[in-house]
Amino acid sequence: MRIVMTELVRVLFVLTLLLGRSRGSCQTEPSRAEVCLYTFKYVGLTVAHGAITISDTIGDDDQPARQIDARATSLPATSFLFMIKNRYTTVVDSHTGYPLLYEKDIEQSNLCEKVITRFNEEGRMARCGDGEEIDLSLPTHTFFSALLHMIRRTFQPREVVRLPVYAAGLVWEARAEAVRAEKLVTPAGTYQTVCVEVSFERSAPLNRREKSTDVLTNRLIREGAKTYLWFSTGHRRILVKAEYELFPSRLHMILNEHHR
Repeated sequence: MRIVMTELVRVLFVLTLLLGRSRGSCQTEPSRAEVCLYTFKYVGLTVAHGAITISDTIGDDDQPARQIDARATSLPATSFLFMIKNRYTTVVDSHTGYPLLYEKDIEQSNLCEKVITRFNEEGRMARCGDGEEIDLSLPTHTFFSALLHMIRRTFQPREVVRLPVYAAGLVWEARAEAVRAEKLVTPAGTYQTVCVEVSFERSAPLNRREKSTDVLTNRLIREGAKTYLWFSTGHRRILVKAEYELFPSRLHMILNEHHR
């Protein structure tokens, strides 16, 4: 009986390890992770909380990758106006910086959807969860792989960076310009930052229509809209603050805590 129980424990232990390492199409191993917690404020009121976690992982090809997990959740006091409980996961090739997998789980007042998109940058192709394949004319980012690229980048004064981004059924050109250096005081501490103005224009045409999607994509990735992102400079690079127009005011996202 003792031998049987010992073998059973071993089997359960192995299964636990295997299940613990499985997540969608990528294997996540326990490793260093960086967590940033944010507060969203609108017209002076706190309306939501958010988080961005960046960690090491392993891709389908057993090569090193980076995983970006982002979430935004509205507060109970404001959910009656507009409820948000959205999660976004992007797995990025550590060598190229381009996405391997983009998954979003959307639960908001006007939309509920789960979408998984897999990218093959060598073949310049994206495959949606429904099996549809999208030909891309060049290696293309998601919003979050583009964000990671900007976090890592050392922006020079007035430097302009252009990145192709696939979102809402279209390919866009993201234009990111370093507009000023600024010292920011946040609940998480004081940071020297560079403020980057980001705007989007429609780029390579696809045989698809722009489609309604989650509030983040609809608000940020559209022609005429400008988003301002403040990235810390120096050794530790993080997103410290973000702002974008949301009539009749601006929505502010402020760093509240930072763990590493």
